Amino acid sequence: MRGKIFLLVFLVIGPFSINNPAGAGNDWEYWSHYEVVDSISDNLDFKVKPEFRFNNNLSNHYYTHIDIGLDWKVNDWFILSPYYRHVNEKKENDWKVEYRPHLSATFKWKHFGLNFNDRNQLEYRIKEDKKFFRYGNKLTVNLPKFTRFNLQSYFSEEFFYDFDANELNKNRVYAGVNFKIIKNLTGDFYYIFESRKKTDDWLDVNVLGTALKYNF
Repeated sequence: MRGKIFLLVFLVIGPFSINNPAGAGNDWEYWSHYEVVDSISDNLDFKVKPEFRFNNNLSNHYYTHIDIGLDWKVNDWFILSPYYRHVNEKKENDWKVEYRPHLSATFKWKHFGLNFNDRNQLEYRIKEDKKFFRYGNKLTVNLPKFTRFNLQSYFSEEFFYDFDANELNKNRVYAGVNFKIIKNLTGDFYYIFESRKKTDDWLDVNVLGTALKYNF
């Protein structure tokens, strides 16, 4: 039991040690995520995943992306996922386009009676003025399900290493819960504390997020 408590505390507070933990975020954002899944076979899923983001205390739509790709379940503990992401982001009142193919390798295991996922993602970011690679790692621990209410809570930590700047420049801490709504439709509600490095300063942002996932 003490091991479980230590792990959860580490996942929640550990990332704050890399930046300034001194207070609440500078802004509130809302992220709205959707996912449609079509199973091609028992081991292969085709997915379409749009997302919309709002900043300035949830009032300004500044970002949209759509992911299209495959999840290949190589075995019970390894998933390989080639995707393409099309990004539109508002910069100084102009919408900028980014083309972002990416490849993820996700490892799954159980320990302490908990389910773990470790997603390793390599992105090739093609912007209007430059091209570069970025690496992201997201570690998630899923707590045991509340089967009576079809609820499962989770915690995650995600960081990004930018090969153009040669530095870690973004970190996210997640806490959320997913739940079954009806057959083939699940929902997710989560909070993210995100730290973004801008020049020499770290800016903190609070994010409220919702997600809907539909399986054909």
